[in-house]
Amino acid sequence: MTKTTPTSGSGLMHAGAGTGLFLVQASAIVPGLLATVALVAAFLVVLALPLLALGAVVAVVAAPPYAVWRVVRGRTRPG
Repeated sequence: MTKTTPTSGSGLMHAGAGTGLFLVQASAIVPGLLATVALVAAFLVVLALPLLALGAVVAVVAAPPYAVWRVVRGRTRPG
């Protein structure tokens, strides 16, 4: 009996292929499913990208004052 170890990343590749195959088969059964999924994905991208950009801007703007506060707070703390 020999042990086999999966190669790295092959599980994710197979999971993606299985999901794609399921989506194609389900869209053949349910009319309009593929178009609905595509529209939902498009709306999510349009909503998510500005939120990600806003989060990056907030992180860049807030990081320097927070770092200065930590340094000053560390120097004034006794001990």
